[in-house]
Amino acid sequence: MLIHRTQIYLKEDQHLLLKRTAKQKNRSMTELFRDFVDHYLNTVSSKSKPNLSAITARGKSKVRNASLHHNEIFARTSTPPSPTNLMIDKLFIDTAGFFALSDKNDTFHKRGKDFSKSLEIQTKIFTSESVLVETFSNIQYHLGSKPAREFLHAILSGESGIEAIIPTSEDLFASYRILKKYPDQKFSLVDSISFILMERLKIWNVFTFDRHFSIYRSKGRHFQIFPH
Repeated sequence: MLIHRTQIYLKEDQHLLLKRTAKQKNRSMTELFRDFVDHYLNTVSSKSKPNLSAITARGKSKVRNASLHHNEIFARTSTPPSPTNLMIDKLFIDTAGFFALSDKNDTFHKRGKDFSKSLEIQTKIFTSESVLVETFSNIQYHLGSKPAREFLHAILSGESGIEAIIPTSEDLFASYRILKKYPDQKFSLVDSISFILMERLKIWNVFTFDRHFSIYRSKGRHFQIFPH
């Protein structure tokens, strides 16, 4: 096998993570990096998407609109045409998006599934610890404990490719200020924490069916809600 020498500059955090992973696997950093490149190229060549299928269709509830009413604040929207591949850099997933994917009987299951398939491999997907707790509770209530555990495993194991952000105490205080700033809106605490985390990480796109994400203005701009 012909080997070509290539010089690559890594960020400090990337270098430290690669070094730590190589030590854990008892392999050289060069071997590990070649594996990463092989995996990425094979993924791109097969046109793979972010693995939201890991949390899709985990069960079927007795109602068709549980994603809308998990906290009585979701709003219906009209059904758009099926999306084409979307070039979204960073995407945040809210409870409504997760539940619509999980429940095969949900009103928005097909829309959520079609949207997840439209994402490009480059899309970085985020959620929050707060959203995970809320989603786990709703899946457990509507679909059962086993689908709820499978959902959580898909996130925590890295199978889904979704990064769960842990809010800080500063995030919590900032979210409380949002609740006071919008006294006429029934934002949940989970919503306001999501707003703060998205602002901090500069994530302007969100997968949800919650109308509150279209009401809140972050630094003078609205979040972009998907699917449209």
